[in-house]
Amino acid sequence: EKKQTESSGARTPTAKSARPRERRVVAVTGAAGFLGGQTLKLLDADPRYERLVMMDVRRPRDPIAKGKFFKVDLTEPSADAMIADILAQERVDTMVHCAFLQSPVVETSYAHELESIGTLYVLNAVAECDVPKIVVPSTTLAYGALPSNPNFLEEDAPLQAAGYRMLQDRVEIERQLARHRKKHPDRVVTVLRPCLTLGPNVVNFTTRYMSQPVLYRVMGHDPLMQFVHEEDVLRAMKLAIDEDHSGVYNVVGRGVLPLSTLLKLAGKPSVPLPAAVLYPMIDAFWVAQLSITPSAYLDYIRYLFVADGRRAAEELGFEAKFSTKETLLNFMGVLRLKRFHLLGEEPSYAKDRLHQRKRRVL
Repeated sequence: EKKQTESSGARTPTAKSARPRERRVVAVTGAAGFLGGQTLKLLDADPRYERLVMMDVRRPRDPIAKGKFFKVDLTEPSADAMIADILAQERVDTMVHCAFLQSPVVETSYAHELESIGTLYVLNAVAECDVPKIVVPSTTLAYGALPSNPNFLEEDAPLQAAGYRMLQDRVEIERQLARHRKKHPDRVVTVLRPCLTLGPNVVNFTTRYMSQPVLYRVMGHDPLMQFVHEEDVLRAMKLAIDEDHSGVYNVVGRGVLPLSTLLKLAGKPSVPLPAAVLYPMIDAFWVAQLSITPSAYLDYIRYLFVADGRRAAEELGFEAKFSTKETLLNFMGVLRLKRFHLLGEEPSYAKDRLHQRKRRVL
């Protein structure tokens, strides 16, 4: 475990000369999803970026003036060769890899092919084409929620997420990135670990949990929690793309609050159930496709997994605009407006495709 810890969160010298400073060409996987699509919109508005290479199984919903779309399915065995051809053809200097599911799915073999094997394909292509920089969003879920966790998890803390294959895949993806960083010390490898993310547009298991009329929780447990607003995550992504900072960075909202306080702020009634009852019940619901997550995710509302955001502040210059409380209240306010149809129809990327085999990357 110590070996993994050292490789995952270690910082390497920032490679300021890794790429030329002319107008840049950025490739984005998962371009049709929320994070990839919104990142593309930010880059599209920035004159420093000349061309944006968009990769996904479908086109982004919103038009990107500088964008050039390539249909790429990361579950296909030839994906790495296809990506390498695109990177070379378009002379890409920065790869932004956003092709990850934002909610757990029942078919974990498909998720493994897309996320873990897909990341391996991306890294193979990046290495073959000597792309000097890659930026990848991960998650603080990778730390795991454990009773032994410290009050604040720094980036070099061990990644111990377990209990479900998709969580284990997130750990394996970070190990792949750490190996790539070690093998190519002259290149910039930036990993961002946002905590639980809420916002008016993003759709993930956290937004689904908070959207339920009645919330379950584990009896006898009231962990401190932290949220980050989707706008802050996008700001952190833009900072990581604009400048060269090789390493791992937690991306968190300001402050923490107990779960019970957050539920009261949200105006949500909650039902505490013993772990011995709740875990098997949720697993049964999951198999029947009646639950938003399997039971392994209950650990994240049972135990502490609060991340320390100081490194991102000191090195990236990232300071969250929204606090944990403000993030939740903003989300709940938008949710109420949507329910009264005051914000119009939800965007297409917000449709629930949780159990579709070939779902679009969110």
